[in-house]
Amino acid sequence: PLAVALAGPAGAGRGIDVERVRAARGALARRVVRDDERAAFDALVDIEEPYKAALFFSLKEAVYKAISRDAPSVGFKQVRLGPAADGGCGVAVDADVLAGGAVEAAWRVVSAAGEDFFLSTAVYRR
Repeated sequence: PLAVALAGPAGAGRGIDVERVRAARGALARRVVRDDERAAFDALVDIEEPYKAALFFSLKEAVYKAISRDAPSVGFKQVRLGPAADGGCGVAVDADVLAGGAVEAAWRVVSAAGEDFFLSTAVYRR
């Protein structure tokens, strides 16, 4: 079992996502990763190629949950990520989807019951 919680400032949107670390099909990367994210995707040299798409998926899911009150119908290609090997992650949301505010995200690999998971979190401050 794996249980997680995310605290944040009052009034902030919070999002969390947990995805099993497993190889994703190439179709997921094409659906989730924007062309302007490709350099950040390729720079994650410590993560094997098939797993990177699962990380981007997890991070974007956490961002969507954090901003869902103000942007209920955001798509994968409307959020731009810049994850770093240290677990930080730059986030930009297209202005036509979310005007104002700031989104911070982070990720890490956690182990539970002999399996590894991507744990991604996001906080949106209006």
